[in-house]
Amino acid sequence: GGAIDRQAFDYLATEVLDRIAPGLRDFLLRTSVLQDLDAVRCAALTGDERAGVWLDDTERLGLFASVVDTAPYTLRLHDLFRDALQHRLRLEQPAAWRELQARAAELETDALRRQAMLLGAQRHAEAAADLLRIGWELMFQGGVQTLLRRVEQFPPAFVRDSAELQEVTGVAKWHVWDAHDAER
Repeated sequence: GGAIDRQAFDYLATEVLDRIAPGLRDFLLRTSVLQDLDAVRCAALTGDERAGVWLDDTERLGLFASVVDTAPYTLRLHDLFRDALQHRLRLEQPAAWRELQARAAELETDALRRQAMLLGAQRHAEAAADLLRIGWELMFQGGVQTLLRRVEQFPPAFVRDSAELQEVTGVAKWHVWDAHDAER
């Protein structure tokens, strides 16, 4: 698996990305921060009024995307292709990567994806406040370990100094201990 995935990733990152028309390539790079691509969200993220045309081109050219909805017309890039696009964006345009992550977080309705985007944008204070806001709900949905893993994704010095992350961590660890004690 790993060697094949690495070969496929390298192929996508060089052979495919370098052969895409520059306008479409730029659009795909910038929108790769989104999980699902529809014209309205892509235009809101990028300011590109041609978002619908670029999405049609992506499907027409068979660029490693699947239609996940028709109303509105929505594509999802295959994971490895999206990873290759994100890798290239981070390397070529690190400031744009962070800005696009922050803008995508404003458009995102899924709490955990929004968290990942805020972390990618290095907006740690916003991400910590957001994590505190959704922490209880996540714990009661059985996501205690997910919550603890998310805290681990913050820089250690930030975790140490963040009241929000200290509260999230304390409550999550208490919840784990309490569940374990009840089980005994």
